[in-house]
Amino acid sequence: MKYFVCTTLFVIMAFLLQAQPGKDTLYGFQQHVSPGIKSAGDIDENGKLLKKESPDMKHYTIYLSTASKARVYPIQLWINGRAFSVEVDTLAHPPYVYTNTDAPATKSKPLFPKTSGTIYKLNPIPLIADKSSSKAKALVKANAVVFYYIRSGIKHYGVLKKFTELEPVSLQ
Repeated sequence: MKYFVCTTLFVIMAFLLQAQPGKDTLYGFQQHVSPGIKSAGDIDENGKLLKKESPDMKHYTIYLSTASKARVYPIQLWINGRAFSVEVDTLAHPPYVYTNTDAPATKSKPLFPKTSGTIYKLNPIPLIADKSSSKAKALVKANAVVFYYIRSGIKHYGVLKKFTELEPVSLQ
């Protein structure tokens, strides 16, 4: 009887430990980008100068870190409430440190801790078809980034409260 109880407890513990999914973490970075030289503006038919305002440009970089080796199947991505379709790239050698070469003195900043799991880069693309759920819509209201995906046959929601700011850069 003791053997049966011990074996049953061992099997249950092994199953529970195996079933624990690895924690997935989103890392998001926002960087203001200057579009380069501003044009002075256009001249209308009366010879009056029309000023052109430069748009506020931001570059977003989003990573998903997962302890699991299971493949991630993206469904949809929201950035600041705006929906996108998403392509996922598995990074063999992820950039753990960001170096700003635009500044007079190059500065390095760690992006995220090194992991033995998998790092994915999320690339937003124009929305093809809206595949949102009621849970995703609720999460979008309170978070800067929401990533809706499937891993190991289970639907997951990755959320990021706010972006980490990187130093601004200028385009040439």
